[in-house]
This record gives sequence, C-alpha cells and structure tokens, in this order.
Amino acid sequence: SAIHHWLRLEFLVLTLLVTVVAMNVYIGLLGELYSKAVQKKNRLYNHYLASTSYRFISRSIGIRVCSCGFFRHETETRPDGLLWFAYEKEDLVDLSADDD
Repeated sequence: SAIHHWLRLEFLVLTLLVTVVAMNVYIGLLGELYSKAVQKKNRLYNHYLASTSYRFISRSIGIRVCSCGFFRHETETRPDGLLWFAYEKEDLVDLSADDD
C-alpha cells in the first residue's frame, strides 16, 4: 500500500536526520572538551604524576607497615625524611589557560 511506503520512507529519512544531528552535536562537544584539555595539558599531566606518585608512596609505606619492615628497600633519603621538589614554572603551569 502507498501509505506504508511513505511511512517507511519518512521513518528512514527522520532516522538518518536525527542520527546525523546527534553525531554533529557529539563531535562539537568532543571538540570543545578537547580544546579545553589542550589548554590545561600541563596541569592535567602533573596532576596525574602527583596522584600516581602518591599512590606508589602510600602503597610502599603500607606494605612496609603491614610487613613490620620486612620488605624494606634501601633508597637515598635525607636523615630528616624530607624530599626535595624543584620544578620549572613554565613546564608545570599552563600560563595561557583560563581558570574555570
């Protein structure tokens, strides 16, 4: 029947149209998020390094405490137990990024 043919055609056209519009919105959103991440790339990278280092240090201290010092490894440390942290500000801070 003719009405079923037109309903199928309308369904096909609207399905393709909605799919293309949704894909374009997704691409635009992804592009915007990517550009914000590029502006904050140094901050994101250093946050990743800091959180990974914190997890590693926490685990090594936790293993040492839980094993009563049995798994102790020798590292070069200061007698007062402090660590020295030095950085280049240009490498660490995103100077062109807007603070959100």
